[in-house]
Amino acid sequence: MSGVSAEPRAIGAEPRGKPDARHGGGAPGRFPPCWTPGWRAPLADPAAGGVAVSHLRRAAPPWSGGGIMNPPTCPTAARHRFCLSLWARRRAMKKVSEVMTRDVITVGPDASIHEAARLLVDHGVSGLPVVDDAGAVVGVLSEGDLIVRQKPRRPPPWWELFFRDGERLARDYQKAVGTTVAEVMTRKVLYVSPEAPIAWAAALLDRHRIRRLPVLENGRLVGVVSRGDLVKALAATPGAAAALSDAELVAEMKDRMEREAWISNRGILVEARAGVLTLWGMVESEAERAALETMARAIPGCGSVDNQTITRSRVVARYGAA
Repeated sequence: MSGVSAEPRAIGAEPRGKPDARHGGGAPGRFPPCWTPGWRAPLADPAAGGVAVSHLRRAAPPWSGGGIMNPPTCPTAARHRFCLSLWARRRAMKKVSEVMTRDVITVGPDASIHEAARLLVDHGVSGLPVVDDAGAVVGVLSEGDLIVRQKPRRPPPWWELFFRDGERLARDYQKAVGTTVAEVMTRKVLYVSPEAPIAWAAALLDRHRIRRLPVLENGRLVGVVSRGDLVKALAATPGAAAALSDAELVAEMKDRMEREAWISNRGILVEARAGVLTLWGMVESEAERAALETMARAIPGCGSVDNQTITRSRVVARYGAA
């Protein structure tokens, strides 16, 4: 098709096997996040205790047994066991391919606006991937692209021409009065891979305030994942949470607290006994106190939470300002 081109922007693509930058963060790659750069293919599965032989000669942590290994960066053996268990759980997260809709309704760039609108209505969908004759996704047509046409179009004031980009004004005009899908569609395509975790799809849908994402594999459309698909995945019966030791519960809680900027006190004391997490310390507000309890309760394997934190206002009211 002449005159229409769009380069899909890769979102969420990350090389497999790339170690995470920090414990528990990033994508659940082929190797655990604590595995240091420079490894070769492991002789055994790291999750089962295997060790990756490396061509780099480095000093190994005392707990790892030394040798010419490329050791994990965990400071202790207990931390490394927790890191492996967390990595294994994240690898078990559902992928987009497990929840996406494979029977995708598409439209061609040369189709009329009326034909596209009829497809949206007949199939009860909020958007259509635009696919050219070669099978490549060149855009997306959404309800929002069509609703813009219903608004009365007013010429911009003369002074606005000096501050707004002329190309943008021309594009807005084309979207408002165009008669074909190619003239009206959104050209910047956001998409995910079928191997991406559903958490990535959820983040994109929320961040860009869209309702569905094309799923592309090797540049070809293989499905669509929508907000409804993610809700269905959430409604599915959850599997049994893996049992964690008390030490692992404490390590996971501390790791989650490190990632959050809203936590006012980095010295919150975390204890665990028989699966019950106990929190001690002072926080700034009731909202922060409640959020900490929610964070602890959301950890898989946490039986209950004993929240002993106290807000600063209650301390001041009882004992006076420091």
